Amino acid sequence: MSKNILKRLVHQVIAANKFFIQIDESVDIQNNAQLMVFIRYRNTDDFHEEFLFCEPLLTTATGLDIFNKVDGFFRKNNLAWCNCVGICSDGAPAMLGNRIGFCKRVQEVNSNVVIIHCFLYRENLATRIIQPELFLVLQDVIQIVNFIKSRALNSRIFHAMCNKMGSQYVNLLYHSDVRWLSRGKILTRVMSLRFEIQIFLTEKKHSLADKFNDDSWVAKLAFLSDIFGRLNELNIEMQGKNRTMVDIGKKISSFKQKLALWREKMFQGKIATFPLLSEFLEDSTKVTLNDLKLLLQEYLAKLQLELDRYIPESVELSKYSWIRNPFEISVHEVGEDICGFQEELLDLQASQRI
Repeated sequence: MSKNILKRLVHQVIAANKFFIQIDESVDIQNNAQLMVFIRYRNTDDFHEEFLFCEPLLTTATGLDIFNKVDGFFRKNNLAWCNCVGICSDGAPAMLGNRIGFCKRVQEVNSNVVIIHCFLYRENLATRIIQPELFLVLQDVIQIVNFIKSRALNSRIFHAMCNKMGSQYVNLLYHSDVRWLSRGKILTRVMSLRFEIQIFLTEKKHSLADKFNDDSWVAKLAFLSDIFGRLNELNIEMQGKNRTMVDIGKKISSFKQKLALWREKMFQGKIATFPLLSEFLEDSTKVTLNDLKLLLQEYLAKLQLELDRYIPESVELSKYSWIRNPFEISVHEVGEDICGFQEELLDLQASQRI
């Protein structure tokens, strides 16, 4: 059945002539490197996105290994590199290396291919920069979660305690650097279960139990829960089938403007955008927004700068902005990479004038 599905897919890709691939190499739970490739192509006046293949990399995972694996699949299934118009990758050295990376080797056989560093990876890289004070809070949370989750007995006792107390949740979540939504979810869960966690850690005489008596520490935890929750929303909006660079660019541009707005409102003492932080500060008698304002504004400004650095609006997105309004651009400005594309654009522009 799988061979038949692959045969039909390859037949459609060959008929489409041009195609675009998305490629990623990652390590599974057994520490084996797996190479996954997705493909986008045009079929019956619409674009289709399909899973192409997944192959293990048995030894090394260099740019040459990845190229040989993909090239071998292409040769076996009569797919030509000259028909590959674009590649999207995670930006790792094995992929984007200037001398021996996978994309560099593809450009040696097809100099016209467009190379794109995945926007999701770039957004993830931009959010890794955290002020030391906030980073220490994140590290404390990871240590707390690991203490409870990594010991089976502790995990069972905590589960039973939350059940008995009627808590909204009964389990904590592990943190994982390779899972983009991890930080937002783990922080929100810890914030929700902070009273239960404090009781459990106190009974176990853990040194981090006193952290939950520190209103400044909990306020920083609340802020991190809020901001990473917002980043998770952005991440999810950027995912899904038929997402284009233009769609993602609009989402990121909007988020950057929101960061500036949130920083301005925080300067005015308005933090309704951060509900967990707002709720906690309303009940706290030991810490106020003024105690944290400078730190939180600095973080928001740094996050905006990092997003600008990894995803500058003026580079890749501006040359595709005509897609939003294709009626006011000259056909000579869009290139001739795809046969018949300029003619289709003229037909579209003429349809508006009728």
